[in-house]
Amino acid sequence: ANVFGGTYAITDSLSSSVYYSRVEDHFRKWYGNINWALPISDKQGLVFDFNIYDTKSIGDNRTGAFVSKSDGSNDLDNIAASLSAAYNIGAHTFTLAYQKVSGDGDYAYGVDGGGTVFLANSVARSDFNAEDEKSWQARYDLNFAEFGVPGLTFMTRYVRGTGATTRTTDSGKEWERDIDVKYVLQEGPAKDLSFRVRQATYRSGDGVYYGSPSIDELRLIVEYPLSIL
Repeated sequence: ANVFGGTYAITDSLSSSVYYSRVEDHFRKWYGNINWALPISDKQGLVFDFNIYDTKSIGDNRTGAFVSKSDGSNDLDNIAASLSAAYNIGAHTFTLAYQKVSGDGDYAYGVDGGGTVFLANSVARSDFNAEDEKSWQARYDLNFAEFGVPGLTFMTRYVRGTGATTRTTDSGKEWERDIDVKYVLQEGPAKDLSFRVRQATYRSGDGVYYGSPSIDELRLIVEYPLSIL
């Protein structure tokens, strides 16, 4: 795998990234990002975030060999893109996002990044990245520091995807709802220790998700950062 690229800060509030990877006998991939933070006042602001991947099979197409599409082919030649807009006012942040996959095949994971993908609708259970899939997200965040409880945050979001092309249909649907509560200790010997409770509900039909079409899960996540330098 050959990977190169970088991030450039155009201004204090506007940045861009471009990366390229070429994995022998798998695919070549371009990734681009634009992030723009637009302050409105001391307690209000907008953040726009755009991500795009352009993937195309090369060589023996070993990644595509594991992708059996509805038409029986396995070539990868697609674009996956997302745009999100977040509005912050005081303790509240409201986010809307739209994501679309166009071309041939699902978004391709691989040795150039494992299962990582920087798309707006890549959430707890699903990435909403099937062939031809379009998805919307509505999200709400609340920071309780504004109410005298620093370290406590709440998040909930709902994502719905439609139009996915799978082995059996060209109108696959899926949705996911996540609820997340996190608390970070602010002082004492265990400062920065965090506790997170995350609940996820996922439903899909027509083979969109290559696992269980009905998932309800509850996670308890404990994190403690260690400074070794």
